[in-house]
Amino acid sequence: MYDYLICDCDGALVVSEVIAYRTLVEMLSAAFPEVDFAAASKAAFRSDTPAMLASLERRFGITLPPGFAARLAANVESALERSRAPIAAVRDVLGRMPLPAVAVSNRRRANLTAAVERAGLSGVFGTRLFSAEHVARPKPHPDLHREAARQLGAKPEHCLALADNVAGLNAAREAGMTAIAFVGASHSPNGYAQALRNLGVGNIIEQMGQLPALVAGGIRGELRPLQQ
Repeated sequence: MYDYLICDCDGALVVSEVIAYRTLVEMLSAAFPEVDFAAASKAAFRSDTPAMLASLERRFGITLPPGFAARLAANVESALERSRAPIAAVRDVLGRMPLPAVAVSNRRRANLTAAVERAGLSGVFGTRLFSAEHVARPKPHPDLHREAARQLGAKPEHCLALADNVAGLNAAREAGMTAIAFVGASHSPNGYAQALRNLGVGNIIEQMGQLPALVAGGIRGELRPLQQ
């Protein structure tokens, strides 16, 4: 039933969002030292960057300095380049996967390749790496997932998609793929799994070790797509 497992890189394969979140709070605190951004920033962090920054501006009644988003992206990328940590057990799990694994990311292709290499996952993905440079509209739009399927010669409905955040899950859904949510990352907030269930996400894993059984169930036709 399925031909590929499409994996979000950041948060589902490599430890990244906690690093990005820390960078965001450091930059916000430097720009507005009188404001405590920590709790509200974490709540907003799971949306895409423009929506997240707009939410923070509304929440605190602030106007971010010109070029803040671009500097944030550059600082996060610099911080991630120094990180080598894969999600716990992901190398072993993907090595036992009955489907070929594919990595997608809003990073540039060179940065995605480097992240996969640093995490020791190059042998798992090979050249099946798809970055924001492949499409005009990366996540949260479905274009990147669709383009990955197109280049692989697979129908989107014949792909499973693993993501750790709502933007990635929605991108997979809109692309026509069956999504699996990973909620076991260190940045996942309390109650996250239930919040996703309330949004119609039924395929949820809390540990990477649960992924092979869930994928095997998908191959048997036991998974359900995200609700519209």
